[in-house]
Amino acid sequence: MVREDCPEKCMGYMEVERKINEEICSCYPADHPHIVPYLGTVLPPPTSSLPTPYPALVFRKISGPGTLKDVCKVSQLAYFFTPVSGNAVPLSRSPDAPTLDRLLRQLLKCLEPPHGAGIVHRDVKPENIILDYETATLRLMDYGSAASFKPEGGRFNPFRKKPVGFNPEKTAISPIFAAPEMFIDPDDSPLSFDVFSVGFLFLTYVFNLAHDEKLMSSFRQQLSDSGFDLNNWLAGQLASTILSKSVIEGLGYMKTSNAGPWKLCGRMICKDHRKRPSIAECLEEVQGWSSSYDLSTTGFQVQQQQSLHAAFMSTVMGEETIEDDGSGRMEEECAIPVDELSKDSTSLITHFRKREPLGLILEEDTLSYSGVFVKSVVPRGQADRMKRIRPGDTLVRVGAQRVATYEKAVKLIENQPGNIISLSFERMPGSDPDVGVLDIVGGYGETKYRSTNQRIGSYTDKGRRQHNEDRVIRRAYGGTSSTVCLAGVFDGHGGDSASEFASSSFLQQLEAVYKNPELHEEGDDDGDVMKKAWGGICEQWVEGCEVDDEECGAEYDSLYGVVKGFMGSRDVPSGTTASLGLVNAEGEIFLLNCGDSRSVTYSPSGEVKMRTVDHRPDDEREVERLVNGGFDRPECSAGGNARINVPFKNDVYQYGVSRSLESGKPIIEAGISNEAEVFSGQGSQGDFVISATDGFWDVFDNNNAGYYCSQLLKDKIKSLDEIAAALGTEAIRLGSTDNVSVVVILVK
Repeated sequence: MVREDCPEKCMGYMEVERKINEEICSCYPADHPHIVPYLGTVLPPPTSSLPTPYPALVFRKISGPGTLKDVCKVSQLAYFFTPVSGNAVPLSRSPDAPTLDRLLRQLLKCLEPPHGAGIVHRDVKPENIILDYETATLRLMDYGSAASFKPEGGRFNPFRKKPVGFNPEKTAISPIFAAPEMFIDPDDSPLSFDVFSVGFLFLTYVFNLAHDEKLMSSFRQQLSDSGFDLNNWLAGQLASTILSKSVIEGLGYMKTSNAGPWKLCGRMICKDHRKRPSIAECLEEVQGWSSSYDLSTTGFQVQQQQSLHAAFMSTVMGEETIEDDGSGRMEEECAIPVDELSKDSTSLITHFRKREPLGLILEEDTLSYSGVFVKSVVPRGQADRMKRIRPGDTLVRVGAQRVATYEKAVKLIENQPGNIISLSFERMPGSDPDVGVLDIVGGYGETKYRSTNQRIGSYTDKGRRQHNEDRVIRRAYGGTSSTVCLAGVFDGHGGDSASEFASSSFLQQLEAVYKNPELHEEGDDDGDVMKKAWGGICEQWVEGCEVDDEECGAEYDSLYGVVKGFMGSRDVPSGTTASLGLVNAEGEIFLLNCGDSRSVTYSPSGEVKMRTVDHRPDDEREVERLVNGGFDRPECSAGGNARINVPFKNDVYQYGVSRSLESGKPIIEAGISNEAEVFSGQGSQGDFVISATDGFWDVFDNNNAGYYCSQLLKDKIKSLDEIAAALGTEAIRLGSTDNVSVVVILVK
């Protein structure tokens, strides 16, 4: 493990790796089947190219086909090990239940040594797990991103004051496998971070996604959209017109052992890290399973979507399948148990018998654009027996269809096929003390704002592109008389790794800046905090990619954000623009922009009050910045637009953006900057903000967008999501050829 061009940062990672491995070796024998034995440090002899060599870490050679990623990449199937023990891990494209049980046990066993020594790995992914022929086991490696919370010489002593490898302001940068909290707190269940990673990794094998990182990234996004609640995710899958074979086969495994795999995986990826089980608890559950489901003989086929839904709900979610005799009979056991609901989620999905009254009194909010909400719950009715729905919850979907008006909700409920009605609700502020609380310190004082979405609408669509590389964030924190709203768009290019990382990290990074007095200096306003949060994300993304071309552009993966052949026949690194709006409790509006996405503030009549500036190569300010910085002047491309030439891996790419979050050294050296600009102004009641990607602004000018949105607001399309969707779909109708993402913030 040595590199001739190893920079100082690399030495820092190596030092962490050395200390962590020494700590594990002091706690566990060298022949432990799930660690890569660490042998020590050596200093290689000097060479002409490296007269002063760097020290190298030495590990015992492992005999095997490589890492889990290598195995999936070359599509090797079945039994990689001589079956010398019952622990062999045969990995096929459609593993059976015993195989998956063994795989999960092995993955969990890999974390026993580090967790037993008080060490969080923080980077559990296929690339860091080796298959060993000799012992027929999996071994976990690469502790460069790990953090140890226990002092040397004592496995069970109190946490050390300065943990090895721990930086409270640094997140994991493998966004696909990282836990949603991104940061770890040494005093708040830090080991649960790895539990999420193992749970998510295992699910990619259950649903046959591990061979394709784009599929894994899409699955991660689906879980994120579902609040990392497997029940919510499943309801969305079952509501789709086409259900993939991999989901059907995966559910076949999940229902084995009295739905043990489903329940355990659901807890492992729970959004609330405090509710995740420990590795020891996971192993205890897996040990008790007696898997017998065999995909090759059972023939799990789907005749109708509804029958699959009912069968799975019966086995996994605790519902007894009852033939409805028309009498309206339905006992409490038909309801989803309360403990299946993720209580810290802002959304929940419920299932009702169609022939019995729902037991809900719904009402339409005609004042605040929040749509249809639950006015009251009928005592002893269906909803009351579920113990899940509360007055104030907003009805957002009936089946897979969004709801904006009371009339539409009633019509969709009446026309639902089959005997079960699925309703999706969003929990409103004040109904649950644990929902969406952000403790913002500094600019707002020590105030807690509770999550609400009454003032934000969002929409994203792949448009005429094959993939959607855009990402959207939206968060509102409401107090008793005021609300702080933050929303924005990230327009990815070269894949969605950068936009996924930036969107999933921004809120946590913003909170970290607010809470850190060294970062949140006296006199900083909310715009300064937004800019520092963006700067922190840029620094983490750049640090995650080694600066030499080979490592930044070799292949697509979540660490380096590279997609092979996505924009042609060559590799290009992933990047993203960003444009966000924040409206604070005093009505001040702050707009942050980096790239050619755009945010605009409008008056109630649709007149432009404030806007960001597009960072394009044809902008005079950007040309001046490039020339004054010693970079080449942008050139006119074949399409007639100014672009920046970037030489990359024996080819030249022309970039149509002059500022963007990037990691590749050639791109940065061409003058493309990740520096954001912030604009601020005082808002008034009825003002609104539109933040959108360039796929929207390519066909809408500022004035037309403002006028159109103001008319939609006047016409009282009740949901801001529908207003954002109307803007986005109109952009596609007008001929936009790009992904289209739009967010709308209403100032009250």
